[in-house]
Amino acid sequence: MVTLRRPLGRSRLLGEQEQAERVLSECLDQRPDFSVSMVRDGHLYTNAAALNHYLEGPRKVGVAE
Repeated sequence: MVTLRRPLGRSRLLGEQEQAERVLSECLDQRPDFSVSMVRDGHLYTNAAALNHYLEGPRKVGVAE
């Protein structure tokens, strides 16, 4: 799952909507419960601003909170 999370956020932030949607579809195929909170809980960011920036990608492509 980690290998899919990074491309998801990066693709959307870079404006690559089609790739982001494809990666999201793959995530949801593997984990139908995939969510922003799952991504947030799985990272060890100590800087809240960095974590929020990271979570922008999944949010922009429509990942549920």
